[in-house]
Amino acid sequence: MDLKELLQFHQQMSEEGRILTAEIRSLMNQKRPAAPVVPTRRVELPWLTSREVEKVMSISPRKLQTLRSNGRLKYSAIDGSYYYKMADIEALLESGYDAKTKANAKT
Repeated sequence: MDLKELLQFHQQMSEEGRILTAEIRSLMNQKRPAAPVVPTRRVELPWLTSREVEKVMSISPRKLQTLRSNGRLKYSAIDGSYYYKMADIEALLESGYDAKTKANAKT
């Protein structure tokens, strides 16, 4: 390739670069439709941590420990952390509700 061909090649590449730059700028200035809004929702997990259970049931950590110790609430222990199934928490709450309802019916 001689100098004349090299200069000609350089001019072609420069022109193509300018064309590409103009096309990119044009695309960037185009208005795109807004992305659809996806509603967020909390995913219900099958297992809850101790803190989550305390919050849901409005009980202290000591009360939760008592429920575990006396076998009223099933749990899974992993590396010193406790996990509870929501179904077991609901069952505990329902059992207390039934007992109170029956007690109120007798009086």
